[in-house]
Amino acid sequence: MYDPEANFVYGVAARRLGRLVDAKETLGWAARSPQFEAVALVQSAEIALFEKDYDRASEQAMRALFADNMNVGALEVLAVSHRLGGRKAEHGRALGWLLDLDPLNHLARFERYLLDRAPESLEACRALVRNELPHETFIEMAAFYDRLGRTGDAVEALKAAPAHATVDYWLAYLQRDASPRRAPPRSTRPRPPRPSRLPVPRGGDRRLLLAVAAKPSDWKPKYYLALVYCGKGRLEEARDLFEMCEGADYAPFWIARGAFYERTEPARAAADYARAVELEAASWRPVTP
Repeated sequence: MYDPEANFVYGVAARRLGRLVDAKETLGWAARSPQFEAVALVQSAEIALFEKDYDRASEQAMRALFADNMNVGALEVLAVSHRLGGRKAEHGRALGWLLDLDPLNHLARFERYLLDRAPESLEACRALVRNELPHETFIEMAAFYDRLGRTGDAVEALKAAPAHATVDYWLAYLQRDASPRRAPPRSTRPRPPRPSRLPVPRGGDRRLLLAVAAKPSDWKPKYYLALVYCGKGRLEEARDLFEMCEGADYAPFWIARGAFYERTEPARAAADYARAVELEAASWRPVTP
């Protein structure tokens, strides 16, 4: 009962399971330890936001900052709580503090857009997302808002993202209740012509599981779900999914599958790598030894 680490782990697990009373109680115990104080208070602040208790969210985030004044997560939650609570001046100060601490914090700039809805604010956010996978930056923002129960904000973040299949899967999942028959037609890669029968596995990414069930002939959700299962060590399920993607016309797929087979079936891995080079001979990835 008095073990702070056990309380913190249990609190995070209880939150994921939707048992918020248990989560709040055990995170409160964890916050009594200097080691877990800041991170437990950030979790508690996020729960308060989810419950639309914006004053308590601000209070918990500030307590986390007293414990660790460089806690970026606490500042992000503080900014959101001020925006939702209608405290514009405090919202601006929180974003200033956040950008002083983390000048490349894209969420801070997106928060400015959510407050003023000015096109120039959105462009200012987009213009500084210059990494190799910019869509992932917006997916991370969407994941943050989604766990706070801010579905509308998550959708706005995804709509600001560059076109990508995983962005579409997120949008489809978040809009499944409002528009269950609508699939956002943003990605342009063709689908393979042959259908495949795939029983929806359990325990995977729920957005990808939804996409696999909705589009059983499309190789893309199977590919992304296979990557998830590889990361979780569920290699048999990953292999089954990789096997169902023979029609893929995307070099990174063949690189990923080649890496999957490299130790167990080197000849097959070599064939997959050769297919990647065939598809994107001018790219550095397939031709790198």
